[in-house]
Amino acid sequence: MMCQAKTSYIETEIEWGARFEPCMTLEKGSFRVDLRRFHTTYQVPLPDCSASQVQQLMALADRKLQDSRASRDWETWAEGMAEAEEDKDKSLMNGVYVFIFC
Repeated sequence: MMCQAKTSYIETEIEWGARFEPCMTLEKGSFRVDLRRFHTTYQVPLPDCSASQVQQLMALADRKLQDSRASRDWETWAEGMAEAEEDKDKSLMNGVYVFIFC
């Protein structure tokens, strides 16, 4: 059966941040429709900004996380190099040469 439906809504009929309650259930291999729940809605959590702004904030947070990881990697590498230099200086004083390859 082909069906066409055309609707329009006025401002007071639109519920932002709401979803319809499920009105169909599967019971004993067949579907049951509870028409008492047909118009019932429930609230869902929404961010305080648009979806585009959420995406931009998440991308910014991801970039900051990557930058902090790179910074930590750099600091670890720099600490390792400083320790290697100290070891090199100590070994030179003892007349023993230690070669450290990174």
